[in-house]
Amino acid sequence: MLRGNGNDVCVQCHEDQGKFTHPVGPEVLDSHTGQMVTCVSCHNPMGTEYKYHLIEEGKKALCVLCHKTY
Repeated sequence: MLRGNGNDVCVQCHEDQGKFTHPVGPEVLDSHTGQMVTCVSCHNPMGTEYKYHLIEEGKKALCVLCHKTY
């Protein structure tokens, strides 16, 4: 239950994210939805069974959701 845009809320504590990990923001579009990629495109702020609250296992399963040839 974020109070605001996922990126805006997350960078309040995680200032460097998106600079050295997956890019996020209005210039990066999700290939499935056409919407902006945000932190919550890959992370569930409510928690998951995966490391870093990822929505899938972080090695390949998560990446192939969007990057089919990974």
